[in-house]
Amino acid sequence: QHAGMAAVDADSASEGAAHGEITPLAPLDSVLVAELDAEHDACASALERLAEERSAAALGAVIAAYQTHFAHEEALLDEHVFHHAASSEAGGFSASAGARTSHWADHARLLRDLEAEAARSKSCPAEFIDKTLRDFERHASQYDGSYAVPLSTALAAKKD
Repeated sequence: QHAGMAAVDADSASEGAAHGEITPLAPLDSVLVAELDAEHDACASALERLAEERSAAALGAVIAAYQTHFAHEEALLDEHVFHHAASSEAGGFSASAGARTSHWADHARLLRDLEAEAARSKSCPAEFIDKTLRDFERHASQYDGSYAVPLSTALAAKKD
């Protein structure tokens, strides 16, 4: 179901998009938490619909999928992985707080880009859609992959 993340050559992907072609979304690695894997699949399905339809409605579906997923992911991570970084007691340097801040900032950037495009046009250009797919792949690889083991371990310990 979740194959290894395929590396995408950004130059060839953007070159194809400039000619109206959109490189398909690469398979995503599992984050070892079934409900988050399912949400990633829902985001991927919405993105695939956007690539096919290039419509405002499909873009709205991506925004909705992202909003739902990001809120749930952030809540789980704050509770089980970043609980010290999320608390007001955290002071001084914290790698965990830095990881949390940059992850949440990337969520905000992804949503901001989508919302700006939604406000701009009724149909989405191929270049925008291709960039959106590459951004989702990059986010999943750089950010979501880093929490897979700590979150799944914390959730498993909670069940015991």
